[in-house]
Amino acid sequence: MGEIKKEHVEEAFRQMNYGFFIEDIQRGRLRSIRYDLETRGLDVNVSLGDGWTPLHYAAWHTPEPRKKQMIELLLQHGANKHQKNDRGKTPLDLVSSMSSASEIKPSLQTLALLT
Repeated sequence: MGEIKKEHVEEAFRQMNYGFFIEDIQRGRLRSIRYDLETRGLDVNVSLGDGWTPLHYAAWHTPEPRKKQMIELLLQHGANKHQKNDRGKTPLDLVSSMSSASEIKPSLQTLALLT
């Protein structure tokens, strides 16, 4: 059996922490996200799968009416609203594309935050 390296363990914990962080963003758990940013020091601009940042996840997955609050919170903590994912999309691009009947039309206030 191979040796367990410290950097592999640290990377596993990092991935696990960001997994919980993103899940909380997707579920609109504002208090938990505020705690993670202010106490645990998680990186608000970390690039995860497909180049998505926490702001991309908030723009696409956080349910209304908490979407606007989640985006505001991430921006207050330095989220880069201009960062593009691997497909060249910004969080604004994602919010703007939500227009089908099965998706929630974003509020104009939410769009304004990302412009």
